[in-house]
Amino acid sequence: MLTSRLTENEHEFVGIMNADGSQRRILTDGTDGSGLHPRVSGDGRHIAFVSDRSGSRQVWRIDLDGRNLTQLTTHPTGVGEAVLLADGQTVLSTYSRNTSIWHLVKQSADGRAANVTDKDTDEWDISADGKYLAVIISDQKNEAKKLSVRELVTGTEIKSFPPQDVWGLRWSADGKALSFVRVRGDDQELVYLPLDGTVEQVITTLRGERMDSFAWAPDGKGLTVVRKKIQNEAVLIQSQVPAHK
Repeated sequence: MLTSRLTENEHEFVGIMNADGSQRRILTDGTDGSGLHPRVSGDGRHIAFVSDRSGSRQVWRIDLDGRNLTQLTTHPTGVGEAVLLADGQTVLSTYSRNTSIWHLVKQSADGRAANVTDKDTDEWDISADGKYLAVIISDQKNEAKKLSVRELVTGTEIKSFPPQDVWGLRWSADGKALSFVRVRGDDQELVYLPLDGTVEQVITTLRGERMDSFAWAPDGKGLTVVRKKIQNEAVLIQSQVPAHK
């Protein structure tokens, strides 16, 4: 099953479909705004997405059959992206105190919230077992970035990697590696980075195309990539100015 953000008639929807594109179902009604960022919960029973149907961007949960639509957060400044853990209640999401700096916050099942990061949080993801955080954080003082792997509960850093121009950070299904898109000039590489120190692997390279998103299958045996072509054309527009008499 694939979870996706669908656009029809300038409205965005949360939808699901089979891996071959068949049996597509739209689960939401198109009143959620844009940038929904749908993600399946850790237990595979729900989809968490971001919606402004309540007046500001908050995290909502819906069952895979489209039932039980529930608002999970009421953050005063709204949220960016979110991940719902396996208990179906604990939510991690980003929020911005101003227009440029984003922080990661964890809201427990009892509604209590606590910051997970204290620096500008760029890309991030939670391992399938809900125990580890992978995050690219920025230090505003020296403008440096690093890829950090931490225990989610304690915040203890387990491993870090040098800064890289990457996006789309995702854990592998088994929690033993990270994947991300690395930009090299006009090319984009989908990279598989093991955490045991072995050499990274470039899964695929796109030239003349762009990856919009990607996701691993729950069993780790399949990978879905959404890609698009960017075509630039030169257009000559001539205006006919009426002659003055």
